[in-house]
Amino acid sequence: MRDGDVVLILGSGVIGLSCLIAAREKRGTILVSDLVASRLDFARSLGADAVIDASRMDPPEEVRRITAGRDVDTVIEAAALEKKMYQAISSVKYGGRVTIAGLLDEIIRVNILQVALKEIQLNGSYGTKCCAKLSALIAFRQSI
Repeated sequence: MRDGDVVLILGSGVIGLSCLIAAREKRGTILVSDLVASRLDFARSLGADAVIDASRMDPPEEVRRITAGRDVDTVIEAAALEKKMYQAISSVKYGGRVTIAGLLDEIIRVNILQVALKEIQLNGSYGTKCCAKLSALIAFRQSI
């Protein structure tokens, strides 16, 4: 992620929220999508500029509405679901970046033609230290 990027985080569990906190340092626009309203509320309280309730709206369509058709520079897929990979590829701009941070030991189909045609950079990411710290922060915040 680069300074000023428009970022979409798909999933607002521990991984997605960790990415949200890290993304705030880059002073861009942060969009977060999830199916659970309470997670979206928490993402908003942590600094998300906009949230997308994926149980009520189509995330790629909502991204296009929010960005006036420009799509996002970077997508962080933090849910490890095939549907989220489709949303990631559909929401990122031409030449944009998709980082797969969600962890699931399962085969997920990806439309490689769209990745190639849009010249999308696909990256994987794995880290555990920040997730443990964020889990403790979330537990503390929920206890107050």
